[in-house]
Amino acid sequence: MYSLLARRLRGSGYVVIVAGYRRYPEGSVGEQVQDVGGVIGWVEENIVEYGGDGRDMTILGHSSGAHISALHLLTTRGDCRVGAFVGMCGVYDIVEHYKWEERRGVHEISALKPANGYIESKFAESSPALLARSMSEEEVRAQLPPSIKLYHAKDDTTVSFKSTEAFYSSLKEKGVEVECQLADDGGGHGGILIDLMLGLDGGRFLDQLR
Repeated sequence: MYSLLARRLRGSGYVVIVAGYRRYPEGSVGEQVQDVGGVIGWVEENIVEYGGDGRDMTILGHSSGAHISALHLLTTRGDCRVGAFVGMCGVYDIVEHYKWEERRGVHEISALKPANGYIESKFAESSPALLARSMSEEEVRAQLPPSIKLYHAKDDTTVSFKSTEAFYSSLKEKGVEVECQLADDGGGHGGILIDLMLGLDGGRFLDQLR
């Protein structure tokens, strides 16, 4: 489903890898984070063959992809190969997101709880917003890339925009340079992806990536 987005980015001069990761029940959150690291390692070693630079990567993740990418960056020390992180409609606070799913009546069919080992008390460990808050300013700034951009639609009913707000606030508290855009009418959870795939953003998003 991301091929149209990849083509759009490729047309703007980017070398693009569309990476997957193990989903529950094939993989837990911890194993999904490991998969992100594996992709980064592969890119570092092989991307030059495709015209890319393995020492300067941008990770772009949407929804759960943004979640596990942010978690990887916060828990993998010194991953200086990543120069930028772009998170779209990400889940950054698992504790609050589980409550959000309860209110929507989908918490029992969602993979969120089993992917985290069915242990609600450990949700905080998988929450980038809470994890960053528990770390020192020096630790957070050493872990994260120099460029971080967060996007979320306020009309997203799948993942509340407050999740992105929480992550943004946690990073700002630690002195991290981070940009955050909350769209009043962003087309819901997948609106930004559709706009990018079809070129409906007028090139504004791609200009901001540079």
